Amino acid sequence: MVEKKMSGLSSNSRALALILIGLLGLLGLWLGAHSQFWFGLIAFLGAFAGAAVMAHLDLRLTEQERRNGWKRIRQHGKLRYIAQQVLQGWPVLLFLLAIDLFSSYRSGTSWNPRWFATFLAVMVGGSVLISLGWWHFQVKKYGSDS
Repeated sequence: MVEKKMSGLSSNSRALALILIGLLGLLGLWLGAHSQFWFGLIAFLGAFAGAAVMAHLDLRLTEQERRNGWKRIRQHGKLRYIAQQVLQGWPVLLFLLAIDLFSSYRSGTSWNPRWFATFLAVMVGGSVLISLGWWHFQVKKYGSDS
């Protein structure tokens, strides 16, 4: 009988960890909103780090799963992969746009889109470069026809 390797946390531990991470994130937002910015930032960063660790524990793939994932991505093509990577950043852009618009409204000045356009160009360009680098690394690792 083949035994499947259990990765990550048990379901009870995972549920408890998600609840604690959520509460820590909410505590960070609450503290940050009530003029205790540094405590709120520390709590929110702690929640973010906890979520990153849990994602790492839950997403460890076997080599065969990685190879199959590369095959699926490769079948759809490089352009589609890069476009998907660029489009995955839109929630961050909307959040930063809202912050930029709110700060200009709060200060009473007119909105200047130059900062946002510059950040958008850097983010899209960086995403394209990182995606091309990952594609090249995967081609070297698994080959182009696997």
